[in-house]
Amino acid sequence: MSRKSRLKVLHAMPETVYGVDAIAAAITAVEPVSSIIGFDFTLSDPLAGDDLALNYDDGQLGNKGTVLAGNHVQISFKVYATGAGTSATTVPAFDAILLSCLRKQTVDANVAYTLDQTSVASTTYYFWMDGVLHALTGARGSFKLKMSAKQLPYLEFTIMGLYTPPSLEAKLPVDDTGWLKPKPVGVEHTTCLFDAVALKLIDMEYDQGNKVEYTEYVGHQEIIISDCEPKAKLTFEAPAIGAFDPFAMALLEAEHSFSISHGASPQLFRWSSDRLQISRPKYGNQNGTLTYELDVMPLGESDALTTG
Repeated sequence: MSRKSRLKVLHAMPETVYGVDAIAAAITAVEPVSSIIGFDFTLSDPLAGDDLALNYDDGQLGNKGTVLAGNHVQISFKVYATGAGTSATTVPAFDAILLSCLRKQTVDANVAYTLDQTSVASTTYYFWMDGVLHALTGARGSFKLKMSAKQLPYLEFTIMGLYTPPSLEAKLPVDDTGWLKPKPVGVEHTTCLFDAVALKLIDMEYDQGNKVEYTEYVGHQEIIISDCEPKAKLTFEAPAIGAFDPFAMALLEAEHSFSISHGASPQLFRWSSDRLQISRPKYGNQNGTLTYELDVMPLGESDALTTG
């Protein structure tokens, strides 16, 4: 009987000790296992690593074979961008995932996630696909944010974890606690401000750009995040040049602020930065309307995701 590619379930739990299976520990303790309610679950590389060539001098032409080294796993998935929905200070369901993507959590009036160069958080993932379980431990990664008018906003995660041989396993129960139904980006639910001025935004893309690497030494293996290079792109209807001049802004090389807020408390989801530098602007076209396409660079650790 053929296996079906749509039968996929993904679970994730934060690790207390790096590389130690947090989901297996929860199952042993008869505790609930957190599920990821999202889409486009993909085992982008179920057995990544290096192929070491065997360069034998044996008097023959042709291949000599390889040895597999540095084995690890890469997965990707998307979740809808929403707040937590219970209160302004309730953490969202994707909290543990963000923390293992070089973010730290601060709870005040809302829940804010800012870049954290000292982050050591890691996550265990169970990727079940029609009877076969791929477990990733010590997992860390990066993410992108996409918010387009008339579409549902989402976070796209790319995750790397330590390799565990796949096994035949029964599907764990799916727990959708904390995951909310998304709302479309648009005039009803979304606002954005550039230097405190509202824009007719068409599209916003953000890429945290974490440099995620598998490292292995004698007695140690780990997924590390060695650096990050966040970048974003804004596409919006072009105002009159007297009201908004991106060419002059780019030449001044000054810092600007931008925020996009989606939904109302306690379902708020916001991305913001008060230290954006504009790159060289380009023109675009949206249904015959002139648009600007701005590549913007969040400087330092200035950008924040806020829920609540």
